[in-house]
Amino acid sequence: MPVRLSSPQKLNNKAVLLLLTLLLMGPTPAACANASCNFIEGHILEYVCHGTYKESIRYMHKDRIPAIDTPYAIWRRTDTSHPSYLLIVFYDSPLFSCYTVVLSNKQLFCDGRNYAQANAEPAQLHCIDFPFRYTTELYNSCAKTPCDAGSPPISVAIAYMNENVKLTAGAEISAKCSAAVLVLVIVVAILQ
Repeated sequence: MPVRLSSPQKLNNKAVLLLLTLLLMGPTPAACANASCNFIEGHILEYVCHGTYKESIRYMHKDRIPAIDTPYAIWRRTDTSHPSYLLIVFYDSPLFSCYTVVLSNKQLFCDGRNYAQANAEPAQLHCIDFPFRYTTELYNSCAKTPCDAGSPPISVAIAYMNENVKLTAGAEISAKCSAAVLVLVIVVAILQ
């Protein structure tokens, strides 16, 4: 009896589906945790403005970490004339009273002090080394002078001082496991 092979198209679709599943379930948090903040590391950042996270910005850009009306503040590197390299800090913190901030080894130093600002360690720090509209929207929402259309922010470090949703250790593991099991069951069903 001859062996029947799947058509190349079916095999190709299954391979793509399996690859997408592995990519989506991969170690994304570890990749984010290792993001480099070299574009602001060790540079003096000067206070620009503070504002509140508007509902329209949340709906447009889908950042679900800060709650609507969460206060935020922005600092920019002093060695550029444009808001090219920014630090955006969500949630009220002792940093909000700092005119200058320096990020060094994931610690924030305020107004030239040689010790890290007390109670100012971010719950999450994301360094994004490419321009995107979300940063420009936040900047333009609070700055006295909006960004020039030709020179939007290039890179940004976003520090969340609190979490909008807190998960207990058990709930986090349970949520990850149940999502992973559901995805695997769906993929196995499709591949058969």
